[in-house]
Amino acid sequence: MAPSELGPVHRLTVTDLDGKQVSLAQFAGRPMIIEIWATWCGPCLANRRTVHELRGSMPERVRVIGLSVDTGAQLVRTHLKSNPANDFEGMASPEFMEFVRTINPSPLIPKTMYVDSKGRVADLAEGTQSAKWLAAMAKNLK
Repeated sequence: MAPSELGPVHRLTVTDLDGKQVSLAQFAGRPMIIEIWATWCGPCLANRRTVHELRGSMPERVRVIGLSVDTGAQLVRTHLKSNPANDFEGMASPEFMEFVRTINPSPLIPKTMYVDSKGRVADLAEGTQSAKWLAAMAKNLK
């Protein structure tokens, strides 16, 4: 997609677990479910379990992105040694979190951002999501 066709989420960058800047534009053309989470957050871990239980039944076009607000990538790497990973795992950048705050200023996590293929936020939900809601959102994201 040309830069002018990228939606607001596609214009954001995050950090991968090796510390490299990654543009969310790499997911342009595909809907995304973005989990904002931390390894120490019980509700976040419950939300991730629900997402992973549903992953096999989600449309193939949907990309699941995990963005941690932990203090370092090593915490996430350690967690992923014994837990399933999303399609992409990274660290939420200050730029990304500022964007989230414009939609939902609450500091609480988990947050689940549902993004359409054009990079527009369809919904930003706070707290643990029900399996029924996650499945419906995944199915209906275009």
